[in-house]
Parts: sequence; C-alpha cells; structure tokens
Amino acid sequence: VLKNAPPPLHTVVVFVLAMALCLWTLPSLSSIDEHATIETFTTSIFKDGPFSLPPVALGIIRLLFAFICIVTTKEKIRNGSDIKIVRLPGSKLRGGYVKMYGWRTQGFYTSWAWNLLGLSFFLGGMIPMLVVYGREDILYNNPW
Repeated sequence: VLKNAPPPLHTVVVFVLAMALCLWTLPSLSSIDEHATIETFTTSIFKDGPFSLPPVALGIIRLLFAFICIVTTKEKIRNGSDIKIVRLPGSKLRGGYVKMYGWRTQGFYTSWAWNLLGLSFFLGGMIPMLVVYGREDILYNNPW
C-alpha cells in the first residue's frame, strides 16, 4: 500500500505556471501609488444616475459593511461552532464533532479572509470620511 507519493507532474506544472503568472502580474508600489489616490476612494464608480453617491455615503456604506464583518466575527468567537468530521470509508480517522470556540474559530482560511475583508471595508470607509471632515492631511502625512 502506497503511504505517500509526490504530487502528479501535471499538477506541479500547472501550479508553477499559475504562480509565475501571478508573480509576473503583481503591481509595483509605484503603480499602486499612481492608481490608489484619494479621488479613487472618494468617487463613486457610477458618475450619473441614482447610484452616484457622494463621498459621505460611500464612507457610511463601507463602514456599515465593516461593522457587519466585526459583529459576525465577534459572534463567531463568542458562540463558537461545531465542526463535523466526516469519516470516509476505510479511513482511520474517527468521525464526530469538534467544538471550536474562542480565538480558535479564527484559525481557518475563511475567517482570515472574512476579517481582511472587514479591515478593507473599514479602511476604505475611513478615507472618504476623513476627506469629508477635512482631515485628508492624515492621509498625506501617513500614506501607509
């Protein structure tokens, strides 16, 4: 019985090509600075019509989404969850449930992605709010 083996060659080739493509298309810091301006964060993509939003509305909507992410994360940490372990036929793994609670619930990739999404909405919402309240000097003095 085979206990371990290297990954299939076609999988390695696809992975290497995908990573090379991703690294090749990474933007430089100068191109990020060129495109990620205050105007980009404070201007609605809809120039005309009912969805043309002022900067304060953009900030409020983004901060609302960030608040939803924070509340969801807080509830997930507080209440925890039961993870069902599915036992496949012939597996030595025992089936059952594992209770995940507290900070352990934040160890999964989806939790990290969710929290980064919330952080992104928070920062994206703060930029237009700082501009609306005349504090864009904070953005110029502390660009990172």
